[in-house]
Amino acid sequence: MKKYIFIFLFSVWSISVADSANNNNDNNPAFDPLLEREYGSVHGFVRDAESGGPILFATVRIKDTGRYRLTREDGSFHFDNIPARKYTFSVQHIGYVSIDKEIEIAANDTTVVQLELTPTVFYISETIVVTGTGRERGISETYQPTSVLSGLDFQRKMQVTIPASLEHLPGLSKQSFGAVATQPVIRGMGGDRVLVLEDGQRTGDLSTTAADHAVAIEPITAERVEVIRGPAGMLYGSNALGGVINVIREEIPRNMPDRIRGTLAIRGESYNNGISGGGMVNIPIGLFSFRGEASG
Repeated sequence: MKKYIFIFLFSVWSISVADSANNNNDNNPAFDPLLEREYGSVHGFVRDAESGGPILFATVRIKDTGRYRLTREDGSFHFDNIPARKYTFSVQHIGYVSIDKEIEIAANDTTVVQLELTPTVFYISETIVVTGTGRERGISETYQPTSVLSGLDFQRKMQVTIPASLEHLPGLSKQSFGAVATQPVIRGMGGDRVLVLEDGQRTGDLSTTAADHAVAIEPITAERVEVIRGPAGMLYGSNALGGVINVIREEIPRNMPDRIRGTLAIRGESYNNGISGGGMVNIPIGLFSFRGEASG
């Protein structure tokens, strides 16, 4: 008899005191009485430097904060409740040269900016890596051998388990005890020599104790996977000699979604007549964000 396990995870969006102050105090909408900080907003546009037209779905990220937005059809983006100081904004889009620009956020005001991207034939992805660096860095800034899978690239290579989804990367393979019970191997090292993290935290599963235990992370709900090879993994402990695999799921969202977002995936296997699926939905409800997950 087949058994299906359904897992529901719920997370609550963390709301700062400034949000409630904005709703209750019209005379001073951008002041946090507890943190004694002043806040501002940013409204901007991303355009093509040659044609002047708007760029849709460009990623605008505030470095060192984890906050980002995708531009709308008119190329616009907006950030609210930003502590007033200077930030570095990173703008990226496939087919364009990525740029970084410093912007000063004014207190109790909305800063309007115009950002332009130059088209290019070659595009080198500068994916943000947060694992073991202390702050957000691009791949070119990290000293350790690092690989990142995200977006469509990760979805195309997704398999039943996390180790199977990563075995195409240089230096990575898997050891298996069946179709599901698989563990990652980095440069010939496996077991407790490879540390698997979920959103930067240890998973606490039994995958490193015996070959018949699987890595208890569902790849369908993962947004990004970061891999560090070699001794740089010892930043997480003396046993992680092989490396570190960090699965980013953002179970607690960093940004309030502006509409209902979700993913749904169904997989089938012909050699063992297997079928599996899973999904995730993120629903904004007032000042909170409801997140639900299910897999089986």
